[in-house]
Amino acid sequence: MDLAKFVQTVKRQTSFGRLNNTSDQATQDIIDALNERQYEMWRRHDWEYSLEELTVTLVANTSDYTLSATAGSVIVLYGNESGLPLKRFTFREYLRWWRNNNNAPGTVFGYVRIGRDPSTQAIKVRLVNTPGGAGDILGWAKKKLVPYTVGDIATNTGLTFFPDETHGILLRGVKADIYETLGKKDLSLVNDNKFKTEIDQAILEDESSPDAKLTSPPPAFYRKRRRTRGGTIVS
Repeated sequence: MDLAKFVQTVKRQTSFGRLNNTSDQATQDIIDALNERQYEMWRRHDWEYSLEELTVTLVANTSDYTLSATAGSVIVLYGNESGLPLKRFTFREYLRWWRNNNNAPGTVFGYVRIGRDPSTQAIKVRLVNTPGGAGDILGWAKKKLVPYTVGDIATNTGLTFFPDETHGILLRGVKADIYETLGKKDLSLVNDNKFKTEIDQAILEDESSPDAKLTSPPPAFYRKRRRTRGGTIVS
């Protein structure tokens, strides 16, 4: 679904605004509601479609780094060689540690967020310890959401961050906000409850669905080799 169709669907189902008018206040209200509901859904879970890999190239004796401008939230950072996750310090924890250690060069074992770049809003981190040499820190982040504007309707902008199967969830959230604006509190509550319930269900499915199980027998050569191997068979 693209943004234009989403706005028209909300207008048609709620009788809010003029259907083919994209310059009215109703259109702006719908897009504002969509942005807020997207952020709400984004914050609830580390959705698999929101993930992106991170690489931080280390410079000796340099502790502060700016992450990719598309990263909206850090999920994990880990050493390229050790593979161990870095400890995420709160700022208070970091200050207590710094008073005793002054972040001297050494093996990196943690990090603390230190704000955002003023021009790109990219996340900035300080590594603990300060890297003593070159190398890489790897990790995963949740991609940043980019809010929609009314101008995106004319360019046929799609709702591309969230996949098609989630657009109905967003639709119910936005309808809840529009019904609230219209003073239809009962309809607002019904749609808001559906929005929250369906997010909970999506999270449950994402966290509890097992990996695919082997449903067909392994190849014949593997079964033969397994029968003829000596020693203990670990299954």
